[in-house]
Amino acid sequence: DILLLNKKVAPRQIARKMHMNVGEPVFHSIIVHKDRGLPMQHSERFINPEVAPLYLDQDFKKITPSDYLLEVAPVQQAEHIIEAILCTQMIAGQLKIKPDEPCIRLTRRTWSFNKVATYSRIISPGSRYKLTGKLIRG
Repeated sequence: DILLLNKKVAPRQIARKMHMNVGEPVFHSIIVHKDRGLPMQHSERFINPEVAPLYLDQDFKKITPSDYLLEVAPVQQAEHIIEAILCTQMIAGQLKIKPDEPCIRLTRRTWSFNKVATYSRIISPGSRYKLTGKLIRG
């Protein structure tokens, strides 16, 4: 479900995180991603329009924001912060969970074309998400 998809003036905190000037335009999206009708992820993204100028024109029912951004703005660098949280009552409602259910929040910044391309906060119910990883030394 696309809850928000617009262009706005970068708030001070977002501008700082994205190495932009306060007042510069930024694209903002909030999407609840579902798996077979079950909300799995509340995804809030801020996108640098210089890196993905056609972001707002995409049909995010046919392509995910991540897939689109990887196509037009190849990741040079990424920063991830993963933490356990309790989400707001509004987000809990959108995810169809109890307000006291533990969630996992991934805060991510990506760089492309030597600029911060995205700043994202992605919240998933702890009961519906699992972190996995694999390291292969060659």
